Amino acid sequence: MRHAGVASSLESFEADSSLDTLKAVLTSLGGATRGIGSHTVRNIGRVRRRRTRQGKERWTVDLRPLGETYSVPGFGALRTREEAEAVLGHIRGELGRGEPIEAILAQYLPRNSKPLRIEEQAFRWLALMERRVEAGDRSPTYFRELQRYLKREGHIGAWWFGKSIHDITTPNVEDWALIWLPGRKISAKTRRNVVAAFHTFARWLKRRGQLRQMPEFPGIPVDEHSPTIIDDETQDSVLDAIPGERRGAFLAMAYMGLRPGEVRALNMEDYDPRGGMLKIRAAMKGCDAQAPRRGTKTRKARVLPIPREVGDWLEQNLAPEARLRGGEPLFPNVLARNPERRWTYYALRDEWLRACEKAGIRVKLYEGTKHAMASSAVRRGVDLKRVKDALGHADIRSTERYAKLADHALVTAFRSRSRPREPQESPRISDIRTKEIREVRWRPQRDSNPRCRRERPESWAGLDDGDG
Repeated sequence: MRHAGVASSLESFEADSSLDTLKAVLTSLGGATRGIGSHTVRNIGRVRRRRTRQGKERWTVDLRPLGETYSVPGFGALRTREEAEAVLGHIRGELGRGEPIEAILAQYLPRNSKPLRIEEQAFRWLALMERRVEAGDRSPTYFRELQRYLKREGHIGAWWFGKSIHDITTPNVEDWALIWLPGRKISAKTRRNVVAAFHTFARWLKRRGQLRQMPEFPGIPVDEHSPTIIDDETQDSVLDAIPGERRGAFLAMAYMGLRPGEVRALNMEDYDPRGGMLKIRAAMKGCDAQAPRRGTKTRKARVLPIPREVGDWLEQNLAPEARLRGGEPLFPNVLARNPERRWTYYALRDEWLRACEKAGIRVKLYEGTKHAMASSAVRRGVDLKRVKDALGHADIRSTERYAKLADHALVTAFRSRSRPREPQESPRISDIRTKEIREVRWRPQRDSNPRCRRERPESWAGLDDGDG
């Protein structure tokens, strides 16, 4: 009996020591070790007993459908009811203080459990990004890139899917970004974009408390792009090769430095003919005509004086009654099949490249319009700060690189040519008859026919510069 009493005392001592150790581990995880007197919190989860295949008794904390835990990192399996109840009390205490359930469970669930798999969390993050696109906070083009990266065969999914969020460590990130990704035979710029996307995802996990430590992400060096620079005369030759009734959008990009997405989004109400000003306050967030029309790239509106060449085109091509109709594009594509006759990015690009072929040069749309104009302005001594403010750029370093145009100096900054442009006879859009349109051999990409992108001439290879 005496020996039995000693054994019982030792077991009691070991149990108390084990429970004290568990409480110390739980305290290190953060939070209290007991619940809060809330009816909702008190009814979350329960303690269950189970037996292992070896016949040993183990206890679990059942939080299904969110998950079930039977061990604590740094402590091990839950061997007694008291240990399991201590864990459940800690979880309830964290919940009572407003901690998200996902962040709490990430500390207890088995490493490879389904809620902790990267693909499960990545799909939740992607759904959140989709809602942000619908709200206008993110670009549809950016969202489509994320979808590609997060496919099972994508640049992120092929490596990370099947792993746990606990595997997002500095060594694993470096192996993926510096060893595995280069083997995919993608450009350095694409690698940088992919790594940046995964970095954004990891930061999201960290904000939610599911990732306890943010890993270090390696920088991906990218050679600075050397754009093709054309002079004013070369730009004129390309503009002259564009049919007059479709030239307006290109004049605005070439003389005012507008982005393709901005010129596509301009509506009649953005034009002030009396003041000779144009309000830039929106951009098309996507390549097709149905893309959402949202704020500019920097979310800041700007008002620009209209150069003479652009003003002349508007006077010749816009009927007075058309200016009173709001919601219609200021620079319509008379050959478009969409009801608004709004330019798609591909139609703009193809029209430009066709004119380049006629002029005998090769230059991308963005570089031949916005970049060429800005470079010309900087060469004439326009102040970089004014260039930056006028074109809505957020960082002066980008202004130095792409030579953007200015605010108060705009009237003089818009290039005055050494030779005046000959006025081009251009009928009003409202006067163009359907028969005349049908007689034009070439048609831009139909909005309902995405296969048109594949029919570009081989000579245009490498001249696609995104949706602007």
